[in-house]
Amino acid sequence: MLSTSVYIYNSTSSGGGSYSSTLYWSPSAQADYLAIGDILEDSTGNQYMVTTWVGYPSDNSEGNTVTMNYVTTDTLPTDSIAVYDGFVFTPDQEQIAPRVQTDGSIAAISVYSGTDYEYTATGSWNNSIESNKALVGDQVMDKNGKVYEITFIDGSSRFSVPFRMKEVEEIGIIAPEGLATLFSPTRHIYLFQGTNINVLAETSVRNRDNYILDNLQDHTNEYTNIEGVNITRNQIVFESSAGNVQLARADDTLGLGVMIGVVWDSIITNGVVGNIVVKPGVRLKGFTNLIPTQPVYLSKTTAGSIQQDTTGYVVGDHQILLGTALSSTELLYNPEYKIEY
Repeated sequence: MLSTSVYIYNSTSSGGGSYSSTLYWSPSAQADYLAIGDILEDSTGNQYMVTTWVGYPSDNSEGNTVTMNYVTTDTLPTDSIAVYDGFVFTPDQEQIAPRVQTDGSIAAISVYSGTDYEYTATGSWNNSIESNKALVGDQVMDKNGKVYEITFIDGSSRFSVPFRMKEVEEIGIIAPEGLATLFSPTRHIYLFQGTNINVLAETSVRNRDNYILDNLQDHTNEYTNIEGVNITRNQIVFESSAGNVQLARADDTLGLGVMIGVVWDSIITNGVVGNIVVKPGVRLKGFTNLIPTQPVYLSKTTAGSIQQDTTGYVVGDHQILLGTALSSTELLYNPEYKIEY
């Protein structure tokens, strides 16, 4: 299924890494498309794989209780507070959640930086639950169809105060006031979910058998895990020998030009082939406690992990930049190897 926002309620533990949660869906009809093996991600970035639900093998339904095994951390799923702050997706179909999907309007538009094709504007959106989930990097389409990327949103006041956006195609056209659409684009294809969008009917992409976004083709390669233990999504690996990967650490064992990648699959069992993100430009979700807009590095102490604090680096240390934090849970993957600090 396409990534769908959910409200997580009444989470309980069954022991042994198994948990149950009641899920409410936005839109509610998406509940029908849940499948065994789909992934639930809560507001803290923890992920859980669906194993069954009440009434299985009949279709799932709105407000039903779903049972899952943990993927990332053996801890209780975090219940939602006031918004649909969790989401469910099918692994290897689409990792980027189309979080935002609402119409509305923009006004009070002025040039913030002509050099950067950036503007200040105010936004009024029809669905505040959706707009409150917007992040830097999400987009606004004006009434003429021109698209702008959000560069700043106030962290607490959100759209009740002005935000900033810049032209995706930098041609120097300020957006007109009036009707607009706020959305999260998917990679490669600008696919908008929601009402009043006629670019592609939402019904044609709801069923996984009708339409699949194959992001793996462009951004991942297959490698065999020879770490000796299972590796999991978003751990950092390197190609230790032809076609094989192990967990990476920023030390002198990594030679210049060694392939650095990020585990894409929920889990890759030791000795089994899995998918590794190897090309830049991918927005990866599921991290925790990242500092937005700051660089993210490969850990120099813990294999497979990341760090943002460079305190302790000295001349001669290997420093491997993995990309930039877009939010507390998202990394824009753009690796750069530095042979020494």
